[in-house]
Amino acid sequence: MTTFKLKIVTPAGVYKETDVEMLNLRTTTGQIGILAHHIPLASHIEISEMNYIDENHVLWGQGMNYYAQLGINHPEDVGNWYHEEYMEPQKIAEHVVHVDASANGYFMMYLTENGELYGAGANLQGILGKEPGENDAMNPQQNVVNQPKLLMSDVSYMRAGATCAIALKKNGEAYWWGEFMSGEVSSIYGEGTLMYTEPHKMLDQAIYVTTTNRRSAAITANGDLYTWGDNTYGQCGYTGEATFLTEPEKVMENVRMVWCDEIEQNAIWTDLANVNPNDYGTIRYDDTFVLTKDGKMYAAGTNIGTDSRRNTPYGEGEDDERSDENKCTTYSAKFLPIEVKEYVPESNPTEEYTGEKKIQIEGTAAEGLAE
Repeated sequence: MTTFKLKIVTPAGVYKETDVEMLNLRTTTGQIGILAHHIPLASHIEISEMNYIDENHVLWGQGMNYYAQLGINHPEDVGNWYHEEYMEPQKIAEHVVHVDASANGYFMMYLTENGELYGAGANLQGILGKEPGENDAMNPQQNVVNQPKLLMSDVSYMRAGATCAIALKKNGEAYWWGEFMSGEVSSIYGEGTLMYTEPHKMLDQAIYVTTTNRRSAAITANGDLYTWGDNTYGQCGYTGEATFLTEPEKVMENVRMVWCDEIEQNAIWTDLANVNPNDYGTIRYDDTFVLTKDGKMYAAGTNIGTDSRRNTPYGEGEDDERSDENKCTTYSAKFLPIEVKEYVPESNPTEEYTGEKKIQIEGTAAEGLAE
């Protein structure tokens, strides 16, 4: 795997500089994994744990260990907000080729060269192979795995969501476990939820899998795309009546790659320090993006298309002062063609930055979206 340079810079100077194969850390929009030769990225970094794999396939971690998510077997850290953060990298494992972590920092998982999947941290709904606790959701620190635990063998790839994980085995079987909840208020009462306390086979003949906090996707060997989870605003690309999918549904053919991701509008700042996104009216959109084998891009989800749905999570209380327009979300459950391209402002680039969007997504009812 190709390496790239990791440089950690603080007000006191360069804290660390090394070559890494993969970096996993938490931003204000969720957990991200960074590899070489991907597009440039600027993001707010949250104070949390960070994992990286060095050029010798050694996995390191540093930061908080409140949920035992570093996997370094220090039980005295668990549940203690006052424990000293690990500023120096802690060695976690050798022969590692991939690492991912919960979007909210509850647990960490990694994959070794021989296909073994390990995990450490909060055992939400039995996600790390222990018996689930009665109150895991409210107090994750009460049921943890302090050191890496073998979860599955013969795995070729995995991804982690906030409270779930998905794994692709070498024989093409796709397994999912953990918990999903829909974006509707009914999920609070048990409707629109999916939960498995141990790996559950969702699909055969898969070649790629991915997941976010509320939905998952898989591509099969013949290019079929399957999705499941929250479809409240068409995020799964499923055009049927269901707003929550408990089983994989085929939603597209001839697919090369899929991203369950977010895009932002009005992300206009150039200096990331001390910026409150709400001051700039930044809005995030939850969508599924697809690249087909013929090189075309499609998307389904919020702020795409012309369908409209009331934002049920906010309720109908008299104290809801938003306008009727702001109480609804525009979306499309059908995959619509889009184009992602660089936007070059007409103003002189040497002049003061005026807040023009750098990336535009254009297509059917999609103008004005920006990353």
